[in-house]
Amino acid sequence: MKKLLSLLAVMAMLMGFTACSDDNNEPLAPTSSTTSIEALNVKTVTAGNVSNESSCATDITVDPSKGTVSLTFKGISFSSRMPAVTFSLEDMKYTTGKNSRTEYHFTASTLTPMPGYTVTNVDGYANPKDGVLYVSYVVNNTWTVNISSQLYYSALSDGKFSYGTTNDTYITYFLYQANSAWKGDIKMFNIQFAPQMPTLKQIRIPLASVTITPTATGYSMSGTDIVPYYTTGTTEAPMKDRTITNLTGSVDLVTKKYTLQFTCFGQTVSYNGSLYYPANN
Repeated sequence: MKKLLSLLAVMAMLMGFTACSDDNNEPLAPTSSTTSIEALNVKTVTAGNVSNESSCATDITVDPSKGTVSLTFKGISFSSRMPAVTFSLEDMKYTTGKNSRTEYHFTASTLTPMPGYTVTNVDGYANPKDGVLYVSYVVNNTWTVNISSQLYYSALSDGKFSYGTTNDTYITYFLYQANSAWKGDIKMFNIQFAPQMPTLKQIRIPLASVTITPTATGYSMSGTDIVPYYTTGTTEAPMKDRTITNLTGSVDLVTKKYTLQFTCFGQTVSYNGSLYYPANN
């Protein structure tokens, strides 16, 4: 009998170890992660006009266990008379993009981030992996705030975004402000301006000589006599025989749309599409 009891005890212990081992093989619960972006453009619109422009840093915290995104804006100001503050929008529910689990579209109807401030109509998109953030909201029913990272992705047509797909056509914008001057690039991939023109894998249109003008909802741009660059691997070559003229365009952070038109090699080309945004993916 003692031997039988001892055998049963050993079997019970082994079963217990097996159960613990099985528990360890269970998928771990997703944990939150925080990504910092050091420079965001902050545009405040009052009564339909741009009333203030500034910049701030932000922390993007994604918590998959709760399905939420939280934003902490550091050094943000909505008015020239308002001191810079730390301003947090917490636990906003998100949905993921159709093409990636690192794209988050989040909304919130009403938040109270700090005494004296009520935030409504929050609508935003974050891709922490690529350092991309767009968000708009209304503060105290007075200030409409549009915030964006300095990197703008765009697609050539609504309903399709193909960044990273080598054979598809797409455009990326990169805009940033340095010493009160706008700089950046427009890059075009797998592009063809005319049937007789070969498909170009990648060209870059420098925006150094392009005039960037803030609008109530984003930016407009214009320029002429711009020499684009053809990129092969890490090598760039100027395309002096493909000088771009009559360039105009716009980026709208509210409607998440862009336009681009220019003349190159005797051909006038126009593009209209959606900014990198899950609702339009």
